[in-house]
Amino acid sequence: FHAYIAGTLIELGKHFRVEGAEIDNYKADLPIKKGLSSSAAVCVLIVRCLNELYDLKLTVHGEMDIAYRGEINTPSRCGRLDQCVAFGQRVTRMTFDNDIIDTEPVRVAATVYLVIVDLCAAKDTKEILKCLNAAYPFPRDDKDKALHALLGEVNLDVCSQAIKILSRERDPQKAAHLIGALMTDAQRRWDSSAVPQCPHELTAPTLHRLLACPDLVPHITGGKGVGSQGDGSAQLVCKSEAAQDAVMKIVAGLGMEPLRLTIPAHKPVRSAVVPIAGSCPGMWPATKCSGPWLFPIRIGEMVKPAICWLCEELVAAEIDQIILVVNEATQAQMEHLFQRREDVAVLDGVPSRASAYDEELLAVGKRLVFVRQDRPTGIRDALLLCERFLEGEPFILAWGDHLCSSTAADG
Repeated sequence: FHAYIAGTLIELGKHFRVEGAEIDNYKADLPIKKGLSSSAAVCVLIVRCLNELYDLKLTVHGEMDIAYRGEINTPSRCGRLDQCVAFGQRVTRMTFDNDIIDTEPVRVAATVYLVIVDLCAAKDTKEILKCLNAAYPFPRDDKDKALHALLGEVNLDVCSQAIKILSRERDPQKAAHLIGALMTDAQRRWDSSAVPQCPHELTAPTLHRLLACPDLVPHITGGKGVGSQGDGSAQLVCKSEAAQDAVMKIVAGLGMEPLRLTIPAHKPVRSAVVPIAGSCPGMWPATKCSGPWLFPIRIGEMVKPAICWLCEELVAAEIDQIILVVNEATQAQMEHLFQRREDVAVLDGVPSRASAYDEELLAVGKRLVFVRQDRPTGIRDALLLCERFLEGEPFILAWGDHLCSSTAADG
């Protein structure tokens, strides 16, 4: 990976002045040289680490662009699609027009269970790409025309069908069967139109031995090779979670390495952004000593900081991630409030009902993510800083100095 790291640092240095960083990559589960974009992953890792460490304020698209340009500083002939690793484990539609990329998150309606398989064989990605690129930019014969169609309108149709199934089919079993059938058909088309371009690499006997394994038939609905294909990696669609477990064992028994990949169904909204880094001049001088999110509010028998009532409502609404936009002072306040256990001497002096609330505060603290905005540059900047944590999903924007009371009969 040294060449990829160096290429990325060269590209980053063209735009920013950054010093070094010590990165401890203590865990890696992505196979190398298997067509799973491991080189793109390390390039994105370098850019993201330095982006966060030096507060470069790069968006996810900005990280992807620098990572891509860094990788092609090396002999690698990667494409921009590989940079999708920047979005993490979520489904994203990527549309390309030359160097222009448009991305759109795909909200999955039903959980899909897959197994990614390291075939533990050999492939030469550079040779595959060399053979496929020979058919471009203009087709020389019918064989080249078939490849253009496969990677053009056929690919567009397959992707559109996959997105439609993932976003609309709410029955997990139906979704698995439809996605599996689509993958199997895509593999058939690849074998027909792409393999003739590079038969010495794309015939892929190990891949096809896996796809035709009779022991897998009761547990999968279909599968195909990954990326540029060859005997690198495969993806199998499993009928259920139990079937996924069975496939993992069968694949391991074949001398290959299985990786579990579960794409969960999306909840409508799982994140909230709460800005508490501003100065709130409209409430001065009340805010001279304390932000309004810490103003004491009494409801019933309990007196709590306003931010506590707000976070309780977000938790009750099943919000998994509460992103607090903070400065240095407010981060220290929130860490003390939500992530530090109160001294026993203090709790001994309060009513037992109130002392038990300390555990609820700590539970809220586990859902918090802190995003620093040390200068009051406005809500637009605050939301841009939260982009990588929101991952393109819808979110709630809740003001730290506002409380809402429902007028509905049931509250």
